[in-house]
Amino acid sequence: MATARTAVLIAGTAVALAAGMTAGVGAPASAKETWQVVVHMPESLWHDGANLFTLAEGKQKLKVGRTARRGIWQNYTFSHPTTKQALKQAGEKDQPQDAALSDRRLNRRESKRLRQRPLWVDADVLLVDPRNPACTSGLSSTAVREILAGSRADWGSLVPAGSWPIGAPTAIRPYVAAWDDFGSPEAQPLFGMRRIGGSTRVVVESSAVAAAASNISAAVAAKYSALRFRPGACAVPVDGVAPTDATVRAGTYPFSATVYWVTKKNRPRSFRVYQAAEKAFAKRLFGSPGRRYLATQQQRDRLRP
Repeated sequence: MATARTAVLIAGTAVALAAGMTAGVGAPASAKETWQVVVHMPESLWHDGANLFTLAEGKQKLKVGRTARRGIWQNYTFSHPTTKQALKQAGEKDQPQDAALSDRRLNRRESKRLRQRPLWVDADVLLVDPRNPACTSGLSSTAVREILAGSRADWGSLVPAGSWPIGAPTAIRPYVAAWDDFGSPEAQPLFGMRRIGGSTRVVVESSAVAAAASNISAAVAAKYSALRFRPGACAVPVDGVAPTDATVRAGTYPFSATVYWVTKKNRPRSFRVYQAAEKAFAKRLFGSPGRRYLATQQQRDRLRP
């Protein structure tokens, strides 16, 4: 599977003011500021959240207390290999403009300094051709992992006896969605898999979903939101539960997860410009621009909580 990595998509200064001024309480309304919200995220959310900075407008006004501030957005997104590291970065006291995406709820210790808000819900799914008997009979989570690991190579051992279409090839052709839409050689970390079998092909997610809808031998590991964006394949029931909008939202499907927007609970009074910038960004994220983003970016149609 994908190796742990820390990547900077865009790098820059946190806040810049004209004439070397600081972003403190006393900065005048006419100061030409540059604002940003640094978004940290674990590698499991890289594909979904990499372009969040596009939600920021160019020129904008912020109201800080009773003062109107003018500035330009410059949002930068960082990626970290684990959720724990992403949340740690977001909670640093000297990084007032930082936020994070988390693929799990905060624990008690994290909740003391951070707050969370559900942003979207998604799931890891195995997609097959609708003619494949596994579409209705389902598979165990163990069988899914064995397919991706390469230790299960024949559909005949996984579907009910006599159900496979006569004459159809039974050799499993496994695919895993790539990190990005440019054919990255790294696979998305789906179904908790850190390693995939040598016969498992890593391809652009849209191509993988299309293959599942037209090749009876294909087994495609992808995101449920990719299927919602490009319907046609069948999402296999896993451990007796079929992935649907209802089961994914409710979390009854075993590989569903809620993604949270995480920000600091408290900031010093001198950091209120940063707080205003983060609130303005969150307003767009949870408003119409965010809804459009979640329904289109990376060819995904994510569920809102």
